[in-house]
Amino acid sequence: MIQVYSHATAWESALRCEERYFPDISEKLNRLRGGKDEVRIKQRWRADGKGGTKLGFGASVYPASIVLANFLVGKLEGKRIVEVGCGAGLASITAAKSGASYVVATDGDSQALDLSRENQEINHVTSEILKFELLLWGSRKDHERIRSMHGDFDVVIASDVAALVYGEDAMVQLIETFVALCAPRSATLFFSFKKRLNESVEKTFWDLFRERFDISMLPIEGDFKDDPTMGLCSCKLR
Repeated sequence: MIQVYSHATAWESALRCEERYFPDISEKLNRLRGGKDEVRIKQRWRADGKGGTKLGFGASVYPASIVLANFLVGKLEGKRIVEVGCGAGLASITAAKSGASYVVATDGDSQALDLSRENQEINHVTSEILKFELLLWGSRKDHERIRSMHGDFDVVIASDVAALVYGEDAMVQLIETFVALCAPRSATLFFSFKKRLNESVEKTFWDLFRERFDISMLPIEGDFKDDPTMGLCSCKLR
């Protein structure tokens, strides 16, 4: 079953669809590139308490990823991009289709990377532009390996990764990864998120994050522009 996604769709139900089509993102890409593109993403959701992947919740497209992908269209021409936590691959695939010269999609879960590779093929994105790498937050070895293999980046992107951080150690590791990938070229970090009920956890993350980054909130386009639970920001290292 292919589901056409809109804001009217209950996002929890959409997570369970085998494949989804994103018309807003597709239409923006077609206006930009002059094509007849359809961005489609396969999902592998399971009722296993982790949403279908080993580390958890990388097998479906969540709202924050849609917000990020919609924003990226038209803003990445010629840029070198790395994504932290690519999940099913929507944002990295959109970045590649939007004119980025080189995109590295990373995740700590090999099952998520396998799914992203499958979605790369479905969306006809060349492997010369879009690469995939396993990356564990806070792993200096992974940071150095990715930079040695792929060079430095102009833009770092991430969606909803803070929502899955349940301890301060993991928060610190995530921020270390952001810093390591942003530092060489003083890259811009575009970061989308969904506000959740655990305000104390989120406050801890943002307090730690602001110690290393200056943050500018951005307007949200498309389906979620009027959703007060969604956020999008542009960040630069201090």
